[in-house]
Amino acid sequence: MNELTVNHRKQLATLSAGKGRKATGLFLVEGIRAVTEMNLAMPGAMREIVATAAWWGEHPDFPVASGVDQYVAKKADIDRISTLSTPQPLIAAFAIPETPVPSVSELSSQLTVALDSVQDPGNLGTIIRLCDWWGVRHLFCSTGTVDCYSPKVVQSSMGALGRVAVHRVSLPELITELIGCDVPVCGTFMQGDDILHSPLPASGAMLVLGNEGNGISPEIERLVSRRLTIPSFAPADHVESLNVATACAVCLAMFRRNSSN
Repeated sequence: MNELTVNHRKQLATLSAGKGRKATGLFLVEGIRAVTEMNLAMPGAMREIVATAAWWGEHPDFPVASGVDQYVAKKADIDRISTLSTPQPLIAAFAIPETPVPSVSELSSQLTVALDSVQDPGNLGTIIRLCDWWGVRHLFCSTGTVDCYSPKVVQSSMGALGRVAVHRVSLPELITELIGCDVPVCGTFMQGDDILHSPLPASGAMLVLGNEGNGISPEIERLVSRRLTIPSFAPADHVESLNVATACAVCLAMFRRNSSN
């Protein structure tokens, strides 16, 4: 067991920013539940684990693979690394996986999700969990979407990030390829086919969700082959639109219900 040095503590703290993650190829996971979930979802990806002496004493059998650097640190040092409002006594660094983009032929038989400039980390984390729940194995994010390895996304995804392949891509290029292979690309809009009462592809489709404030961008809107809407049953002056993660949950449920019939 190694003592955490000041320099190492500062290096780990840089992982809260994209620049630090890019330089090291690592991202942070905090708390025993999140670290345990990520360790199960990404076996062999843990590189370092840091905890207080008290925590190590209470968890002597915590599964740490050989080759993982283990550190004991003061609570004050862990607090300096943590991005949580209530820091946990355990932090681990995992390797960012290399996730090659599948071929269009592979995607043509799957339900996939694409995000066009989703900005809120909590929304992205929740959407990753929804993809995991509904069996969506590939999530595509535009270059304007928040980094999936930022601390708030990692914490809110609760291990699902290790089970769903998240790809940062040029959405216009990918969608153009899918459309060229006759894969339906369905976008969510305020006006479109009522998703509650419309037939949906049983397999082989992409669901596109847009930015929290502006929706799907005009560039992507021009490429979408089918417009879908979630009808509101509230008075018109009560609800402007659904949260993007909530909309994702409704849409994936409807796609999966259709494919099970």
